[in-house]
Amino acid sequence: MKKIIVGIFSFALLFVAQSAFAAVTWNQASNECKGISIVNATTNQGYINPCWPLSSVSAKGGDMINVRIYYHNTGNETAKNASVSVRRSHNNNSTSHSFTGRIMSDNGSVSLSPVNATISSSQTLTFHSAKWYTGNTAEKLTPLLGSDSDVLTDTGLSIGSVAPGWASQGSVVVAFKVSGNANTVEDNECTIDSFTANGGSTAYIDEGDDVNIAWDTENCTVVSVTGSGLSSSLLSGSKTVYPTSSNTYTITARADSGSSISRTVRVEVDGDNNGGGNNDCSIEEFTIDGDTGTVYVEEDDNVRIVWETEDCDTVRVSGPDFSSSAKNDSRTIYPDESGTYTITARGDDGNISRSIRVRIEDNDDNYCSINNFRVNGSSSVNVTTGQPVTLSWNTSGCDYVNIPGVGTSLPASYSYVVSPSSSMTYILNAYSYYGNTRTDSVRVNVNNIIIPPTNTCAVTTIATNVGQNYATLNGVLNSSTGVSYFEYGTNSAALSNRTVSRSGSGSFMESISGLASNTTYYFRLVSNCGGGLSYGSINIFRTTGGVVINNTRTIIQGTTVIGTSSPIMLTIENRYQALAVGDMIDYTVTYKNIGKSILTNPLVQVVVPEGIVITNASAGTYSRETNTLNVPINDLYPDQEGVIYLQARVERISSLNAQIVTTAILVYTNPSGAQENAIAYVLNSPKEIFQTNVLGASAFWSGIWGMGLIGWLLLLILILLIILATRRYSTSKTVVHNNPTHPNVPNPHY
Repeated sequence: MKKIIVGIFSFALLFVAQSAFAAVTWNQASNECKGISIVNATTNQGYINPCWPLSSVSAKGGDMINVRIYYHNTGNETAKNASVSVRRSHNNNSTSHSFTGRIMSDNGSVSLSPVNATISSSQTLTFHSAKWYTGNTAEKLTPLLGSDSDVLTDTGLSIGSVAPGWASQGSVVVAFKVSGNANTVEDNECTIDSFTANGGSTAYIDEGDDVNIAWDTENCTVVSVTGSGLSSSLLSGSKTVYPTSSNTYTITARADSGSSISRTVRVEVDGDNNGGGNNDCSIEEFTIDGDTGTVYVEEDDNVRIVWETEDCDTVRVSGPDFSSSAKNDSRTIYPDESGTYTITARGDDGNISRSIRVRIEDNDDNYCSINNFRVNGSSSVNVTTGQPVTLSWNTSGCDYVNIPGVGTSLPASYSYVVSPSSSMTYILNAYSYYGNTRTDSVRVNVNNIIIPPTNTCAVTTIATNVGQNYATLNGVLNSSTGVSYFEYGTNSAALSNRTVSRSGSGSFMESISGLASNTTYYFRLVSNCGGGLSYGSINIFRTTGGVVINNTRTIIQGTTVIGTSSPIMLTIENRYQALAVGDMIDYTVTYKNIGKSILTNPLVQVVVPEGIVITNASAGTYSRETNTLNVPINDLYPDQEGVIYLQARVERISSLNAQIVTTAILVYTNPSGAQENAIAYVLNSPKEIFQTNVLGASAFWSGIWGMGLIGWLLLLILILLIILATRRYSTSKTVVHNNPTHPNVPNPHY
C-alpha cells in the first residue's frame, strides 16, 4: 500500500510540474524582438530601436560588443525567481566569438540560439558590464539585483518576478571589450564604448518629444558632449533633451596625451503632430519580392520593395543605396551589395520596426555552404545492427546545423557518433542567421545480423574534471571481473591509447593527461569478465578549457569524490530492470548532505543515454540536444535532503548494449571554494536480453511441466528414495549438544 501511495504522490508531483511548465513561456508573441541579439557599440552596427535585428556583427581591436537578452513573459502566470544568463563560446584569442543566452525561472525557461562576433584579427573578449532595462519600450535603466558578473554564471543575473504581458518586458545588455589597440588614442586606451540617441545611431521623433542621449567612455580624461540643449563633460552619462528641430549630437574624447576621437548621432524631428497621433500605428505590409525573411538575389538582378502603414505619424525606409519617408509606396531597386532594409514607423506610443535581409549570392563570401558531410569518411556505409558510425561535417558561412534524430543547434563543423538499429538516411540542414539554408545527406545501410551485446559487465558513463590537457574517465563494473582499463583516442575507429590495467568493481575511474587542447576524444571501458572481454559503449568528451562535452551534453567541471570522503549521499532509481522501445520510465533521484559543512551552488544533473528522452520532471529544465536535465537547488546545509522525480520515454535501444546506464551528478562548491561532484548510476537491461535470461533459467521447469504421467511417476519414485536414504543416515548417527549450564543434560533447544 505504501508503494502505491508513493507512486500516486510521484505522479501527482509530475502532473503539477507539467502544469507549471506550461504556465510561463518567453517571447512567443508574433511581433517579438529577437530573444538574443548583438551590436557593435563602437560603430553602432546593429542599433535599431526598439528591436536589435542582428545575430552577427564585425569588430576590430578596441571595439565594444553588446549582447542583448530580451524577455517578455507570454505565459499566463508570473515567472518566479527569473534570471538571465549569457555564456561565451570561449575565452581565447580568436577571430570568431559566439554567445548563447538563457532566460530562467522556477516555472519556465528557454535557451536562446547563438549570436556571433567576427573580429578582424585574433583577439580576446573581456567582460565589461551588464545593464538592466525595464519599463517596456521606455527602456529605463534599472539598478541590478546582484553583481553584474552574475549574468555569466549558470544561475544568471536575477530580474526578480516577471508578470505576464507587455508592460513587464525588458532586456539585459552585456558588454564585452575586444582586446587590441585599434580605435584608441595613440599609446593610451581612451575609447568611446557607446554613444546613442534613444538606443540607436538615429532617433526619429515628433516635435516636442524627448530624446535620451547616452554615452560611455573608458580610460578617457577629457570628454565633451554637445548638441541642441546639451553640453556635458561627464566621462559617462545620459541626458534627456527636447530638440525642436533635427540635430546632430557629437561626443569628443581624449586622454591627457593624445589626439581626440569623436562620434555622432542624429535626431530627426518630423514636426509637431498637433495631437493628431494615434496609438494604433501599425506596419500593415513590408516585403521584398513578396518575402518577409531573407531574400536571395543574383548579382545585377532587381527586387521589388513594398510597404504600407496605418495611423503612423512618420515612416522611414532605408537600406543600401535606398531611403524613403513615404508612408505607403512600392519601388524597384537594384541592390549591388548584401544588406538589411528596415522600416521604422512612429506613433504616439513610440517606434515600431521590421527588417528584411537581402543577400547577393554571387559576391557574398560568407554565403552558407556545406563543404562536406560524411559517415565514416564516405557518403554511405554498410554496418551491422548497432555498430557505431561517425557523422562528420564541415560548413562555411553557416552559423549552426541540425540533423533530425541527432540534435538541433549543432556546431557548424563537428563530428558525432551514432549507433543506428536500422537503415536510415541522415539529413544535414545548415543555416545562417540571415536565413539561408543548405541540405546534404548520407546513407547508413544496416543489415539484420544480430551481434551479441558486448557490455555485459563494463559500462562506459561520462567524463568529468576535463581541462585543456587532462580528464577523468568514468565507468561502472557491475559484476565480478578480472582486470579493467579505458581505451581512448581521437579516432573512434582506432582507440590508440589505454590506461593501466587494474582490478576493481562498482564505480571505476581513471585520470588521464597529456591531451591536446580543444580536441574531441572518444573513450570506452574494457573489462575481462571471465567469459571474455566486455566493451562499454564509446562516449565523447572535448578538451575546451573547463567545458566538458559528453555526447554534446555539457557537464560542469569538478573533482569526483566517492566513498566515505564524499559529503553527499546521492542515488538514482527506477522501477523496472528491463526496458523496451516505447516504455515509460519513472526515475527518482535522492540527495542528502551527510557532511558537516554547507555546500553552495549545488546543481543536480541527470544524463540519460542516447535513445531515451525525458518527458517530465518535478523541477529543472531539460535539453533534448544534450540529453541532460539540469536542476539548480538551494545551498545544502548539513542533513538537508531532497527528491527529484522525472519521467522518460524509450525511443530506441542499441542492440550492442546489454546494460543501459543513466547517470545522476550533483555538482557543488565545498567550503574551500573548490568545485566537486558526486556521481550515481542506475543500470537497466534491454527487455529482449532480460527475457532471454529468464527463459534460459525457466527451461528446466518448462521441461518438467512437459514430462507427462510417466515422467512424474519416475520423479516421485526418485524423491521417495532420497527421503528414505536421508532418514536412514540421520537415525544411524546421534549428535548431542551439551547444555552449557549442565554439561551432562542435552540442550532441549537444539
